[in-house]
Amino acid sequence: MAIDPKDMVDYAKELLGCNNTEIEYRNIINRAYYGAFLVARVDAKRKTGREFSGGGCHKELVDYYKDINSKLSNNLDVIRRLRGRSDYDINENFGYSNAKDCCKRASKIISCL
Repeated sequence: MAIDPKDMVDYAKELLGCNNTEIEYRNIINRAYYGAFLVARVDAKRKTGREFSGGGCHKELVDYYKDINSKLSNNLDVIRRLRGRSDYDINENFGYSNAKDCCKRASKIISCL
């Protein structure tokens, strides 16, 4: 069954505030980021015909949007970095404010597109 990337962001928002554990906050950040990233990637491909995949594609997508919509690009870059830290930095703590900010920015990205 196919999934709409927007549903990933909606799911992240549903999970937020359910008395979450650290691992759940990290998962919320991940789902919110990837939902927004996938929506932005589809939009960029539709406009350019270019595939944004493979190594470095996340940063390339941020760079693509810099000239088109700097606010969108900035939000995407902020949550991209947050997602990276939440996935790989096991010594950093992530909580409600991180997850809420990521969901908020992901929703802004989607509404811009």
